[in-house]
Amino acid sequence: NEQIGQDQVNFLTAQLQAALAARQADTQNQNPQALIIAVHHPPFTGSSQHFPSATMLAQIDTCCQQAGIWPDIVLSGHSHLYERYTRVMKSDGRQIPYVVAGNGGYYNLSKMKLNAAGQKPAPGQHSEPDGQGNTINLDAYNETDFGFLRLTVNATRILVESLGITGTPTTT
Repeated sequence: NEQIGQDQVNFLTAQLQAALAARQADTQNQNPQALIIAVHHPPFTGSSQHFPSATMLAQIDTCCQQAGIWPDIVLSGHSHLYERYTRVMKSDGRQIPYVVAGNGGYYNLSKMKLNAAGQKPAPGQHSEPDGQGNTINLDAYNETDFGFLRLTVNATRILVESLGITGTPTTT
């Protein structure tokens, strides 16, 4: 907004342009790098106590479009539960995971919103538009257990594990 200005948006665009240049310079793919965007407010959330940030999503999308590169995954917090979405882009079918890891450090976990029939969304069965012509699929959520994420990144994949305080990993 006018008070904050464009510094963060300009910074993100510049970093994305640098990531694209690094990928293009690595013609033999000798040093593959994941592009992970981490933000506080989630672009998508089904939390009953927090709202998704359409503004955050639009800013990320604008920066990615201007830079010509899209993230491999988007991480966020703020909503006090764990959620994983897959965003399917209409332009090329690209699937981008969006993970909300807000189930650590706050005493009151959020619950998922109920639909008009009083039911919670069903992972794997709940899809909706993102307001930009793409589809958002809810893959998983956990509103009952405190926890954190462990990311393992190598040359070919990003493994995201949601770990509950019991230490039992759930690979998503």
